[in-house]
Amino acid sequence: IALEPVGVIRRGWLWIRIHQSVLLRAWLLIAVIMFGSAVPMHLAQLDTWSIIIWRQLSELGPSQWGSVWLSSWPTVVVAGLGAWVLTRAVVRPQESSPSDDRGHTRQSLSKAVVALAVLVWVLGALVPLLAMVFTLDDLGSILQFWKIQGGAVQDSGLIAIGTGLITMLIAVGVANVMGNSSIRVRRLGAISVLVLCTLGLIPGVLVGAAVARFPVQSLTSSWVGAFIASCIRAGFLGAIIGSLCARTESIERQSIRWQLAGDSLWAWFTTRMPSIGFPVLGAGLVGLVYSFSEIEAAVIVRSPSMRNLPQQLLSDMHYARLEQLNAAGINLMAVGVGVCVVGSLLLMKIED
Repeated sequence: IALEPVGVIRRGWLWIRIHQSVLLRAWLLIAVIMFGSAVPMHLAQLDTWSIIIWRQLSELGPSQWGSVWLSSWPTVVVAGLGAWVLTRAVVRPQESSPSDDRGHTRQSLSKAVVALAVLVWVLGALVPLLAMVFTLDDLGSILQFWKIQGGAVQDSGLIAIGTGLITMLIAVGVANVMGNSSIRVRRLGAISVLVLCTLGLIPGVLVGAAVARFPVQSLTSSWVGAFIASCIRAGFLGAIIGSLCARTESIERQSIRWQLAGDSLWAWFTTRMPSIGFPVLGAGLVGLVYSFSEIEAAVIVRSPSMRNLPQQLLSDMHYARLEQLNAAGINLMAVGVGVCVVGSLLLMKIED
């Protein structure tokens, strides 16, 4: 396109037409995420479907939550559609042949693409962070947050660390299954990715309600239930990263590995883990941050006896305690941005 003797607008239109399928999938996935998100309610006071579900779960007793689950089937269908699109994008087609492998030459990014990526990061992270700083009446509120909510941060942090470890295990498991020589095993792996993505895209309150109503009481206690719900919500991140790690192995190398090293778990671990170790660590960090900031499932499954950071943040939002809310946002976003930068650098080790 750069060699075509056309103007910038025409060149940009050609680029959009070439990448229209990728752009359409990206738009669809963002639409699916927002369809099951509570963010529009808190930003624009929109009575979205996810908020209606959340309100019904809050108003009804746990014994009646089954009816809410049944009435929320459209959100599950939409999440399934988004998960199907996402799975097709990250999982290598089962009928791939060696001729489909185009090698590992990485295309250099143009300055415009890098500039747009930086702009998205600035608008999504830096601008909100600065806005919260400038709206504080007292900068001492930033340190006061740790004195007031230190215990709740510790409890949520422990659950987030455990979720990060599980996310790493999911990434390793999916990468192993998707690199198996049996096509049946790889199909099973693709189905698992589809299921995990569906669970990650449905409204989080439904996940929390399902865990809270689980028949085995020992699995729904405060800590265990919160941990299970967090892992279910973050599991799709490990599935996606594991699938991408599996795709980095060319079909020729895959065939050679099957022939020389065998198809055992140990053979896969010794031959593949050295090359995907950094992305797997990145998966753990991303899962940790996602779990630490997850609020929808957490407020349903956590009992009042726990030091509940998500519930405290939700209360600050509803009662317009903006000073405390902004101080919490500054601290959590600063920590989250730092961890995400490290995680992103690790995930950049995934090479197509």
